[in-house]
Amino acid sequence: MKRNTKKNAFYVMFVLFVLMVIIAFVSITELSIPETKHIHTDANISSIQNQVKKYSDECNLVFDGFTSDGCKYVYIDVGANIGVQIRKLFQPELFPCDSNIKSKAPSVQDWCFPEVFEQLFGPLSKRNASGVCAFAFEANPVHTARLKQVESAYRERGQNVHIFTETAAGKENGYAKIYRDIDELKGSRNYIAGKHPPSLSASTARNWGQGFTNVTQIDLAEFVLQCIAPRIIPASVAHDPHPPVVMMKMDVEGSEYSILPRLLSSGALCALDSIFVEYHENFFHSGAIPKNLHQQLLNHSKSTSGCKVKINVGDDESYYRLESQPPLH
Repeated sequence: MKRNTKKNAFYVMFVLFVLMVIIAFVSITELSIPETKHIHTDANISSIQNQVKKYSDECNLVFDGFTSDGCKYVYIDVGANIGVQIRKLFQPELFPCDSNIKSKAPSVQDWCFPEVFEQLFGPLSKRNASGVCAFAFEANPVHTARLKQVESAYRERGQNVHIFTETAAGKENGYAKIYRDIDELKGSRNYIAGKHPPSLSASTARNWGQGFTNVTQIDLAEFVLQCIAPRIIPASVAHDPHPPVVMMKMDVEGSEYSILPRLLSSGALCALDSIFVEYHENFFHSGAIPKNLHQQLLNHSKSTSGCKVKINVGDDESYYRLESQPPLH
């Protein structure tokens, strides 16, 4: 009996020892891989916090394996056209800002995105390459082949680039009609025989009478709240002088008048740090679009506690023609 008692005591002590070793190992492992979850925690915005909690684990399911984990700096290009802004993000030296560039589109407020990227994300030489990510949406199928080339070229350079081609941004998930514009037709102001058409005005909001294509439509607010706001930033890319930043450019040929109110009401607008919007009020008859939408956005951002988004008007449409761009390499 005494022998069995000693034997049982030995087993108990051995099991306790093993458990202590396991606990110590788990603690060390957790300490050795620090991660931070980037949510605008200092923003007292319950809608954002509730959405982040609800959607943080659903992005991969909804957007087919997409993830923004590891991205300290995020650029979201809504209406990417042929992807030149993504090129300016990763290779700004190829796209010097020059007010005399002949390829600049007319009647667009001037911005120099290479300078904007440096201001928001820091100098290119000091950015951790794996922590800078570009995600884009373009509905026009005319641009699909070129955008696939851009995506492939930068992925080969180790950049996190994901372009959702033939996909429109909207206020809800589903399908949309993308109307072809006149720029693709011979005789239009931007038509050049044998050249890739710029298709400046392909739109889900305006019908030019040139036919349409059905494309996927995503809820842009849901994308921001599901896939961007709850991203995890590892310590390996978290430590530099600049804080995490999400920048969005929106040039969607009239659809901004349905998307922006959705961003505002959902809380997704305040999950951004900076947004550049090109408005197309001239596409609509009086009374057909929300009045003073830009001012409403400004008022909301100023009156919402912790909302840091800076709302800018305009775009950078230099190098908008394919033939004006340096070759991909």
